[in-house]
Amino acid sequence: GPCMHQKGPASGGWGFFQPSQSLVDAFQVTSEGLPYLDIVNRPTLKSDMGISSTEDYTPSDKAVDLRLDWTVSRRGVDFLGWGIHPGADWIRSQSFAGPYMTKSICISKRQRINNYGMALTITEITEYIVILM
Repeated sequence: GPCMHQKGPASGGWGFFQPSQSLVDAFQVTSEGLPYLDIVNRPTLKSDMGISSTEDYTPSDKAVDLRLDWTVSRRGVDFLGWGIHPGADWIRSQSFAGPYMTKSICISKRQRINNYGMALTITEITEYIVILM
């Protein structure tokens, strides 16, 4: 499949290589916007682990590096135009793989043609041609 998860509107794949809590925590920043250097005393970012998609959940308001949401899909945040990630309903097995989905290798909704392929936008084709020149 085009992505390493299998539930939700952008489904496909087997659900391997789910991001860990440790990876997500690494994207936290201090009030100065700098990464935590002392990982032993770095707080754990709130997740929806063990919370069903039907239960209320508000994502953490702790400061994170903006690259987190380009790398990891987490509940309460848009998933590449497919809608707000609802949590466990889009995770193959949250108890086994955790509450996060890989995002950086997935295709956005605007790129998807059907279940068998994807389309490149004119901008992406132009950028590719420029690289080849």
